[in-house]
Amino acid sequence: MSIASIRQQTADRMASGDGRACLVCGTAADGITLSMFGARCFPCYQAYRREPLVPPPRSKAAERIRAEIAAMGKGLPP
Repeated sequence: MSIASIRQQTADRMASGDGRACLVCGTAADGITLSMFGARCFPCYQAYRREPLVPPPRSKAAERIRAEIAAMGKGLPP
């Protein structure tokens, strides 16, 4: 890939819309849409919302601390 082709690709991207693109699919989108939907275009935002909400796994240290708190008889949220 040459510098000229990179510059041409950049110019092509900037010519479409205001030069901003969705972080997920790379489609050009206006700044208002991207700011409303977390740097995603609307179709990518819809796909993101359809995914189930899965909490990240707890670390081993966090599990140990939760076990200690539970052993003291104090309630913990799930």
